[in-house]
Amino acid sequence: MERVTEKPNWEGDVFKDAVVAQWYADALLASKEYDQLRPDDFSGMDVDMDLVTQRTWDWCTEELRDKAKTFKPIVSFWASMPIPRFQVRCVDSYVCTK
Repeated sequence: MERVTEKPNWEGDVFKDAVVAQWYADALLASKEYDQLRPDDFSGMDVDMDLVTQRTWDWCTEELRDKAKTFKPIVSFWASMPIPRFQVRCVDSYVCTK
């Protein structure tokens, strides 16, 4: 679920069944590729997708959809803040004033 919430615009995309299906396919593929490269090393793998059934994935998707309904990105707060602008004059190469 953390991997999904790190994706840009996840809070809207999680309601698109085609996007969620692609996320699931990508997760399965990444898990299989990791298994082939390092069959005995589990240290770098977040989740073994062999253990995640379709029912489990559907449950996680519903949790993410509930979370998305109340999700407010922190970025929107900062984006609404005015950017201070200063004019800088350099008196000489070592001293500058606002």
